[in-house]
Amino acid sequence: MYKKKIILFAAFAFLIVILALSLTVWSTKFTASNIAQVNMANSLLTEHLKLSDHSYRLFKQITDEILLGKSANQSIVRNKRAMITETLSRIRALEIAQREALGPEKTKGSVEDTDNLEMAINGILKSFAEVLEMSDEQSRSQKIKFLLEEQIDNNFRDAINLALQRQSGLVDALNANIENRHALIYWSALVLSLLAIFLTILGSLALIRNITEPVDQLKKGAEALSKGDLQYRVPLGFDAEFDAIAESFNGMAHNLAEQKQLRDTLNQNLEYEVAKRTEE
Repeated sequence: MYKKKIILFAAFAFLIVILALSLTVWSTKFTASNIAQVNMANSLLTEHLKLSDHSYRLFKQITDEILLGKSANQSIVRNKRAMITETLSRIRALEIAQREALGPEKTKGSVEDTDNLEMAINGILKSFAEVLEMSDEQSRSQKIKFLLEEQIDNNFRDAINLALQRQSGLVDALNANIENRHALIYWSALVLSLLAIFLTILGSLALIRNITEPVDQLKKGAEALSKGDLQYRVPLGFDAEFDAIAESFNGMAHNLAEQKQLRDTLNQNLEYEVAKRTEE
């Protein structure tokens, strides 16, 4: 029985270790997954900022050509357009990966934001091309005013701000989720540790009690026999192993009591015979 209790106690300790390791593995996987998601979201946010920078630089260069009569370097213009196209491609690739990782609900509207940005950029570039082809100064001035105030300052700015705001909100939500999960992991680990300590102490005390109490009973029995109390019996009802020892001990005490009784009887008979012969 004691072996079973020790085995059960060891199994319990092993279970606690397994739970702790499982929590550690889950925490590691969760952290790695969330860090990857946050990095992806930050990369997408960075690409939006790059798109904004490239677009405004291109718009400024073309505007300077129109308003100030500066001849735009067409290789630079083509380079900036290529950079805008590449940035849009990276944004779309990241959006697809982000949607696969987080699901359509959390990334709702991101693809539409990129579509709106691309439409706004293409519309602005088309308007610039139309302005460059105009010869009437009044119509040209009105078109430039509409282009700068409405298409760039309003439409494009609103589109890029909406995309940045949506992506920034997603980054903040992911960071908040990581903090909440880390707090959950921390408190779960703390509760599990305290529970393990409590149960370990409780189990140890119970195991010690189950071992020491029968031993104390045997000790009392041995002390009683040493003092000549052959009627003392060790109580049963603890464990099978102890009951077997207690029964052997009680059997020994019973045999000693019978031998003492027999010896006392023989001594009494001997004294009687001696006294009888002395009288004769």
